[in-house]
Amino acid sequence: MAKKSAPTAEELQLLRTSMENTELDFANAKLAYYNHTEYKGEHIDYEKLSDYADAFINANHAYQRARFGRVQIKLSAPRLMRE
Repeated sequence: MAKKSAPTAEELQLLRTSMENTELDFANAKLAYYNHTEYKGEHIDYEKLSDYADAFINANHAYQRARFGRVQIKLSAPRLMRE
């Protein structure tokens, strides 16, 4: 069985940028949720906030898998929403 080749620096940078963008979206959506305001033209309720958290978690885990070969730090939506 052939091993996967290591990701290039450009691929890692794209994954990191994607992770940072989803983290920023989550942080903004969380502020909108707590302040009962809109974000991206929609009212943020708990389910939508959870979707933003899941998107960030998926992006973070994809970056960790590419960078380290496995997920070293597991994130959870409830913990992210508490912080």
